Amino acid sequence: MAIQPPDKNSWDETQFAARLDRLIGGLEPAKASPELKARILAAAGGVGGPRALLATLWPFGPLWRPATVLASAAVLGLGLGLALPAGEEASLAEDVVAMAFVSDAALEDVE
Repeated sequence: MAIQPPDKNSWDETQFAARLDRLIGGLEPAKASPELKARILAAAGGVGGPRALLATLWPFGPLWRPATVLASAAVLGLGLGLALPAGEEASLAEDVVAMAFVSDAALEDVE
């Protein structure tokens, strides 16, 4: 049963699509042959395990680079936080932050 493209005089696109849907809906689904299934499985390869999962979650290359930068930043922040006294430096920082919200203040006013 051949189907002709819609003719503007006899069919509109909706009727053509409905007829095509009925024709396709009546077909039996195609079954994959065992040879095709074997070829697909061979081409897909085996399950990669944790490395395949990691490559799926982080496809940007080696994970050690960003992990190293993050760990270095944490160590540096912890070291500076423990090494600097929480005396006048903290109050100076609070003054600068407070002055950021005042429009007519200048850094020379900080004591």
